[in-house]
Amino acid sequence: MKAIAVGGQQPEVPILRTLAEFIHITSIVVSRDGQAIADAAKNLGIPVAYECSDLGGGDADLIIDLSGSKSIASKIRKDRPTAQVIDLKTAQIICDLVRTESKATHDIINTLTRENRALYEIGMSLVSTGDLSEAYITIVQQALKLIEAPGGSIGIYDESSGSIACVGSQGFGKNTGKHKIIRVPAGHFTQYVLSQKSPIVVPDVTHYPDFDHAEIAQAGIRSLIACPLILADRAVGILFVGDYRIREFTAIDVSVLFMLSNYAVLAIEKARLLQNLTTMVVTDDLTKLNNYRGLTQQLEKEFKRAKRYKEQLSLILIDIDRFKWYNDTHGHLKGNDLLVEFASILRQESRASDTVARYGGEEFIIICPKTDKQSAYQLVDRIRDKIDKRNFTCSCENG
Repeated sequence: MKAIAVGGQQPEVPILRTLAEFIHITSIVVSRDGQAIADAAKNLGIPVAYECSDLGGGDADLIIDLSGSKSIASKIRKDRPTAQVIDLKTAQIICDLVRTESKATHDIINTLTRENRALYEIGMSLVSTGDLSEAYITIVQQALKLIEAPGGSIGIYDESSGSIACVGSQGFGKNTGKHKIIRVPAGHFTQYVLSQKSPIVVPDVTHYPDFDHAEIAQAGIRSLIACPLILADRAVGILFVGDYRIREFTAIDVSVLFMLSNYAVLAIEKARLLQNLTTMVVTDDLTKLNNYRGLTQQLEKEFKRAKRYKEQLSLILIDIDRFKWYNDTHGHLKGNDLLVEFASILRQESRASDTVARYGGEEFIIICPKTDKQSAYQLVDRIRDKIDKRNFTCSCENG
């Protein structure tokens, strides 16, 4: 582990000396009146600088802030936003532990650094995209780094259907997660994990009588940790981390994964809320189709894609004749019912790749990627035929 130290006075000299025994400190930045710690650093062979701009050490794993100054801490955060930083209090705690259990504490320092990095990566993933699918993959990747395991996956549980969906997987082979959603029958290993409040450790699946997760066993996983994702005392998923060999996972492995799972479930929930909010912004309340905002956003994407790949793009505009008369005659509630039913027909007849949107009151638009004029006409004919055959509750004359 490589580190940069910042600040400190005479009282921090013992801390610097202790940390230097276990951490490769590449340099230290001190103030002009910090001569005592500067001298101690020189005696330890640590290069000394007197300006924060001289930090350098781009490959350092962390920065040790011995200054105890909020202004210096703020400057470090501003100048090196992605760096892992430990403050004076944390450094003191680490040193106290080092003096008691030197080797064990060295492992703890490495673990804490990896934990912090994992949480940072997950947080940055959510801040940068708010994308649930990317968040799931990031959580699995960081879990594998922390436990130093070759494979892992994350499943989200749907209590209403009694099924679990694999939403992120890495290192388990191309076939694992192929069947994305599985039912969770009574007595299944997955159900047992979901009923727990802490991780389940399986050193050897062949010696575990209750292990019946065929997909993971077929992937060649020999040992694993299965950690339930708990939100408000309710299991919402499972984080699996596995190895292809018999492995006795350590207490630190289990503790770290449990910590990560607690953070992950909060991250997932935040991303889910953000995704729901984003969906609300671009969704029409009545028909649940894209609204005008959603339409314009998707249309811009499809235009760019069609232009980039030189593909055809069709746009279908649809209007309900005499809708105002229908509303005036039967009332707005019946009018709303008609719009919902009409939107349902458009959605059913369109392809998954099409975007169906409510453009105005009774006006609709369908964006059809990779579609020529003839194919668009065929879609229009199917929609018209389906509408002609539909027995609407209140049909207007000649409508």
